[in-house]
Amino acid sequence: MKVISTCRLTKRLLLLKSWQKGKIDPALIKMMRESLPIIEHGSTQFTMMTAIPSKHRSPDRLGTLLRQAFPGDKRVNTSLVRIAGPIEKQSSLGRTARKDNVVGAYHLVASSLVGHRILVVDDIVTTGATLSAVAAQLEQRGAVVTCLALAVDQHLVSENTWQLPCPCRSCDGYMVVKLNRTNFRPFWGCTNYAQGCSKTLDYGSGINGYLQLPSSSAIIKDWDLPF
Repeated sequence: MKVISTCRLTKRLLLLKSWQKGKIDPALIKMMRESLPIIEHGSTQFTMMTAIPSKHRSPDRLGTLLRQAFPGDKRVNTSLVRIAGPIEKQSSLGRTARKDNVVGAYHLVASSLVGHRILVVDDIVTTGATLSAVAAQLEQRGAVVTCLALAVDQHLVSENTWQLPCPCRSCDGYMVVKLNRTNFRPFWGCTNYAQGCSKTLDYGSGINGYLQLPSSSAIIKDWDLPF
């Protein structure tokens, strides 16, 4: 699942990643609560909700987000996935290194998860290596897994397999998400803007075009939740 962030969401996620203690930003809690019924619509409810665990000696940010978003909900199990040992910071690694870095980095406290439908939450997805590694272990235990990313790195949207061609016939550029510096609303602009192409698409039209692109990875939906 891929979620394209707005400027305000980006700021809130960065605050979440630097959060040390106390309450989570209410906007992120609201987003979590509004996401759940959308994801569950037309399908069986999740029997368990968990999050990618924080590294050793780091605050449990995503676990706290889940607990504050769904207080008293017995489906929240933030101790299901644990860090197996020291792990290098993913942000300092390239795509291949990120994948290798998470091999064996996580372990599960449950030996069998047959019959469970589990939601796994992560904050920002860049390559998907961490979510893939955790989801694979859960599936090996028999669970049906859905992953929710609060945001996706802009570079992931613009990779070759998902490039949205510029509608301008004389241009060989492609469209990427940008932000209006006046009202901070997202829109799609051409990568050849510096070369003179000023073609733009409104956010919704760009999303619809993006979702119709052939891709080697399953794209379920892109949401820009208001908050």
